[in-house]
Amino acid sequence: IGWRGMFIVGAAPALLAGYIGWKVEESSVWQQGRAARGTGMSLSGLWQGVRSYMPLFVFLVVLMSGFNSFSHGSQDLHPALLQNDHHFGTHTVGAIGIVLALGAISGGITFGALSERWGRKRAIITAALLAIPVTPLAMLSHGRIALACGAFLLQFMVQGAWGVIPVYLSEISPGPVRATFPGVVYQLGNLIASKVPSIQAHSAERIGSYGMVLAVTTVIVALFIAIVISAPRDSRANDITI
Repeated sequence: IGWRGMFIVGAAPALLAGYIGWKVEESSVWQQGRAARGTGMSLSGLWQGVRSYMPLFVFLVVLMSGFNSFSHGSQDLHPALLQNDHHFGTHTVGAIGIVLALGAISGGITFGALSERWGRKRAIITAALLAIPVTPLAMLSHGRIALACGAFLLQFMVQGAWGVIPVYLSEISPGPVRATFPGVVYQLGNLIASKVPSIQAHSAERIGSYGMVLAVTTVIVALFIAIVISAPRDSRANDITI
């Protein structure tokens, strides 16, 4: 459909957002909370709220830096791995990318559902650790089928861990700042991790292998996430204040 058609398709969700903002009413819970707290929290009040929970804030920023490194470190340069290490054409790279995305969607749904039974931390740790044994298949194997299977399985685990994160951040965030905490810690973690693909690219050019660099990154970050999330704190699903 050309770049103009793709631009229109990409802009379409903005129309839906406008409709929601214009036509959909706020929830009764939010309206009640708004009436109880008056005009709402000021910027200085918000900063004070963050300062009150600084240890938790730092913990979540560190955790989200690991999570963003987990996803971007295993995904962003994956096409470069297929093109440079295996010399695949754009059609094959695109097809494997679709398989990768299907694995990510499936993993997010599966582990998100499992976290309701297992608990958030157990589901995240399981997905992160299971990413380690499938990493060689995704990054270091040869042949289209093997690499496609590896990409599916690896992103099943990577996005499986990610599938728990939205509810985990909401549950563990303190009530007074719950509307802001998850977004802020996510974006700060993303900022910290934003340099990872650049470092990977420079390292791959130096040693001549994208696969090895991506594999080492994925294993290290998976272990990092499992260790950090094991810290003695858990989501407080039974202590949510709306």
